[in-house]
Amino acid sequence: MKRSRLGSLDVTSLGLGSAPLGGLFTPVSDADAEATIARAWSLGIRFFDTAPLYGFGLAERRLGAFLRQQPRDSFAISTKVDRLLDELCRKHGTQMSWELRGRKLVDARAPLPGGA
Repeated sequence: MKRSRLGSLDVTSLGLGSAPLGGLFTPVSDADAEATIARAWSLGIRFFDTAPLYGFGLAERRLGAFLRQQPRDSFAISTKVDRLLDELCRKHGTQMSWELRGRKLVDARAPLPGGA
């Protein structure tokens, strides 16, 4: 898989956005979510984007369940906070993201306008 620079990070040129895994467009079963993440992994995707907004943490929990089984230095995670969940995200967004994924590290955090 081709790699690119994202700021100081070296990431795969293709990433998996997890909004649909949180049921953004239609409900997604745990099995389908896991199969989607596993397929992306098998194709060499190692860059994952998520946010607490996606299913109010559902996408992060699903992504985290898979990524906890992988070596931490083999993938990168980006997240967004401070949007729609408003005060909760402003105060706890990054901490909430870390906890929901079961990780203590977020590789890239993009604060949105009006956020902390």
